[in-house]
Amino acid sequence: MTTVVKGHKIEPYANLRDTDLSGANLIGADLRNADLSGAVLSGANLRNAHLSGADLRGAYLNDANLSGANLRNAHLSGADLLCTGNMKEIKSLQFEKWGVAYTYDTLQIGCKKHSIERWRRWDTPAGKVWIDNMDSDATEWACKFMPIVLMLIDTSPARPTK
Repeated sequence: MTTVVKGHKIEPYANLRDTDLSGANLIGADLRNADLSGAVLSGANLRNAHLSGADLRGAYLNDANLSGANLRNAHLSGADLLCTGNMKEIKSLQFEKWGVAYTYDTLQIGCKKHSIERWRRWDTPAGKVWIDNMDSDATEWACKFMPIVLMLIDTSPARPTK
């Protein structure tokens, strides 16, 4: 069942912690300062939603649409970032096998999420072993795309959040 909240205002500071909102239609929803920590938002349409100050720590945003969403001062640590980002606080793209998403300080490639600084060390001897242990195609993918991904992060960094 899909939850439809289009045009409705969800009270700011709403407690939606650990709520399953997968596939929900939350276009333009007012979720300012809401507690969405641990919430399942997979496939949810959050286009133009007001999520400023929202707690999205540990939220599952896989395949969510955050285009145009206001994520200023949102808490995103530990969130699954593989979504259509708002291209301000969460930027996303796809290179062949894996989706790529990043925030100001975190980069997620496929299901692997680490600090951008850790990913920058991918081509050191220890980093190559680390990458090689991720997936049988990871080293080849990293050699081909990691310099591009890091250049994009440097050229177009995400805006910081809390």
